Amino acid sequence: MPPRTPAALLAALVLLAACSSGPTTRQAPAAKPSGFLGDYSRLQPGGPGRALLVYRAPDVNLAGYDKVLLDPVTVWRPPDAGGAVSHEDLQRLADLLYGMLLSRLSTYYVMVRSPEPKTLRIRAALTEAAPSSTTMDVVSQLGVVSRAAGDVKEMASGTPAWVGAASAEIEVLDAETGKELYAAVDRRVGEKTFTGSTDQWGDVTDTFRVWSDAVIDRLQAEGGPKRPLPWWAQPQRR
Repeated sequence: MPPRTPAALLAALVLLAACSSGPTTRQAPAAKPSGFLGDYSRLQPGGPGRALLVYRAPDVNLAGYDKVLLDPVTVWRPPDAGGAVSHEDLQRLADLLYGMLLSRLSTYYVMVRSPEPKTLRIRAALTEAAPSSTTMDVVSQLGVVSRAAGDVKEMASGTPAWVGAASAEIEVLDAETGKELYAAVDRRVGEKTFTGSTDQWGDVTDTFRVWSDAVIDRLQAEGGPKRPLPWWAQPQRR
């Protein structure tokens, strides 16, 4: 059998990645508040399996809530954020996050457009979205020199070189009273896997999937519905 060329090896690895699945992002060590949540002094470290920073009202109980009012996801940038990604691209990504949240929430809750009794209001903001460099992401996994350079950048910034990153903040309120029930800040970065290496926004969209699942998990952990709505109820979005 003839020896494989580097190009043939790369093609084989990319093909293998296309057939793989699983998480391609991990939680970053820290997130920079954007101002969306106002006073951050009430937030505390979330701990394993939770967002980086969280607030939970002492008396929170979501067992009685069966409807959700989901605000459009907005874009909030920290004051010192750079402008490498246009506001238009960020808003398109925010709309994508909104769609993913809507899809997951409408499986368990009736979605409404105005405050009603037994309704949660959910506000979210996309505060960072950075694309990965698809070419350099592949090189960083194959080349010793590039990998070493990436390790230096990760030590300095907490984000692996060449990979994507996303940050978001979310707030859950009682829709009628405006009482804050839960709030969170989180940031995730790519894992340098071949999965999604041809899509510069792959790490970001994978992060959105993780967050959408995490929102449902947290609502259920606080007493929210654990059974999906009947099929005839899911399309109802008053």
